[in-house]
Amino acid sequence: MEDFRGLNILYCEDDFEIRETISSIILHSFQDANITICPNGIEGVKKIQQQTFDLIISDFDMKTENGDGISLYKKLRRINTETLFVLFSGHSEGLFKEYIEADDNFLFLSKSGSFSNAIENHIKTNLKCSEVITIV
Repeated sequence: MEDFRGLNILYCEDDFEIRETISSIILHSFQDANITICPNGIEGVKKIQQQTFDLIISDFDMKTENGDGISLYKKLRRINTETLFVLFSGHSEGLFKEYIEADDNFLFLSKSGSFSNAIENHIKTNLKCSEVITIV
């Protein structure tokens, strides 16, 4: 099993059922990581102002005003340009093309696509991990 001690992960999702499901996957897959879970982007912004994260996974369409995933991403980039940011959405990738093309540390994942494989590959590549537990 890979050692993820010291890895700081922030996960933001407003939908309770999705948040519980994905949180369980993250907690199981990255047992030694420090994982912070927020119910919306506004809480996520508070967290990124308080500490540094290695990976942020955020839903795009959260119902709080200025608490969506893109607002969180933009505020993060004012503080830190290196943090890996994964935007998780049911919308098409084309909606986020400008961010994908402009930022190597921005990854879009479709809720209808393969979340686990994309996260695994991105972490292996960008965090220099040799092995990541497969998320099922």
